[in-house]
Amino acid sequence: MQVLRTFALAACAAAALGGCAPAAESVANNAPIKSQTKLVVENNNWQDVAVYLLRGTSRARLGTVGSMTKEQFTIPDSYVLGVAEITVQVDPVGSSASYVSPPIQVFPGARVSLSVNNNIRLSNFAVYASE
Repeated sequence: MQVLRTFALAACAAAALGGCAPAAESVANNAPIKSQTKLVVENNNWQDVAVYLLRGTSRARLGTVGSMTKEQFTIPDSYVLGVAEITVQVDPVGSSASYVSPPIQVFPGARVSLSVNNNIRLSNFAVYASE
């Protein structure tokens, strides 16, 4: 009876500790898997534009894209947990006009391409799987 009780206790301990083991991929690389989500802004507007990410009533500035240039920004992981929605705002410098995208569904590792047109209201976006 004592041997059976010892065996049962050892089996329970092994099962409990097995749940604490990290995933096999994390152990192999010594680091958790991390996919960066990118926002590529192509500015075809005559003015430089400031680019923001919106969440609720707050906005985070990603940077500025010069006229007729393209820039790539990394979207913070806190904005992309699982499948998430982001909203992008583009403000031409020195203008009262602005473009606010509809909610864009993204996932970790995705690439969002935003084309800012000279008529700011005609700007558009697309979402691609990681490269």
